[in-house]
Amino acid sequence: MLVELLDDLPQTINKELFRILLEEYKGIKAAYYAQNYELTLTKAGKFVEITFQILSDIAFGEIPEKPKFNEICRKLERIPEKDEHISIRILLPKVALTLYTLRSKRGAVHINSEVSPNYIDSTFAVTSCDWIVSEFLRLYLAKEQKEVLRMINSISKMHIPLVEEISGELVILNPKMTAKEQILILLLQKHPNPIQRGDIKRWVKGKSTRQINRALSDLENESLVVESQDGVALTSRGIVEAGKVQIKYYEEQ
Repeated sequence: MLVELLDDLPQTINKELFRILLEEYKGIKAAYYAQNYELTLTKAGKFVEITFQILSDIAFGEIPEKPKFNEICRKLERIPEKDEHISIRILLPKVALTLYTLRSKRGAVHINSEVSPNYIDSTFAVTSCDWIVSEFLRLYLAKEQKEVLRMINSISKMHIPLVEEISGELVILNPKMTAKEQILILLLQKHPNPIQRGDIKRWVKGKSTRQINRALSDLENESLVVESQDGVALTSRGIVEAGKVQIKYYEEQ
């Protein structure tokens, strides 16, 4: 797992900030492969904020609580070439700023009458985050070059989604998941909209009605879902748990 790489970072790097960055990064990937593009773009904003905190800490020894992106970019550009790597001075801040600008000016934040560009924007966002994480690892990870390259290649690898929506029907693509895991993934796919119990029973693969009812009961007892006349929906705890399920199966690919 990426978080385990923190031990291989030099002492000069703030490992807690990198840990938070990697957690946000995993959340972005999970949201993207769940086809929740608005959530992907929303999380990308937090990822950019942490990226600028890391850049500021590396270059100036300062961690601003609310980093001013354009101001930090200007300060980084003024650093002499001999004093800092070009990726820290120019490349990383420019990519991060472009990502934030796209996220801020499009449908994830400002609603307009245009056809939503969230899918292609989210694809750009995920690719940008892949590059940012990979560049930090390339610069600072204390491992052999071949090992670093292997990790970077694994980061950029596309994953098969766990669920796909076709003509309004949800199709589970990994039948190895338990009934509870399938239900969480289905609900995350439709979040914040609820799903009727009958649809859940139809979409869960390889499980009996009894198993599905038991799984729904357990999830509700654990405060991960709530059922009303509108259907079954995730709670805030359920969203976190569904994200963990995604990460678990993506890391197995």
